[in-house]
Amino acid sequence: MLEAFLNENNFLLSAQIARGNPKKEGFNHIFNFVTLFDKEELMSSIVGWVYVWVEIDKNSNLTPLYVGKAGVSQTLKKRFYQHERSFYSNVTGIPNAKKIDNILKNKNFEIAVFARHSPTTGSAFGINAISLCELEEIALIKKFRNEGYQLWNK
Repeated sequence: MLEAFLNENNFLLSAQIARGNPKKEGFNHIFNFVTLFDKEELMSSIVGWVYVWVEIDKNSNLTPLYVGKAGVSQTLKKRFYQHERSFYSNVTGIPNAKKIDNILKNKNFEIAVFARHSPTTGSAFGINAISLCELEEIALIKKFRNEGYQLWNK
C-alpha cells in the first residue's frame, strides 16, 4: 500500500540510511545516496523537496518513519548532511539516531529514503513559483498519522 502510494506520487529511492564509522563517538549514521540521486546536478538542485524515511523489512513491507522537507534555500544533499550531524549533536537527532540504531541492529530491516520534487504554484507577495514542499510535508504527516503510523516527527 505505501509502496504504491510512493510510486503513484513520483517518490524515488534517493538514499539508504546506514551505519557510519563505529569508532566515532555517538551515533554516526550516514545517508548513502542511490546512483540516480548521486548526480551532482540533481542533488544540488534547489527546488524544494519532500522526503520520507521508510523502514523496509525482509518481506518488503514498508513503514514510514519520518517525513521531512528540503526547502528552496537548501539542496537535498545538504539537508541529509544536516541530519547526519544531528545524529550525535542535537536534542532531536540523538533520539532519532537511537531509533535508527535499533532498527539497523536487526539484519532483517533497512531504512530507505524516498524523495520527490515538490511542485510549485503561482506567486505570493511578489515572489513567483513558490514550492509546495512545506505544505506537502504537513499533508504527508497528517496522512500517515491518520493511517495509524507512529511517525518520529514531533
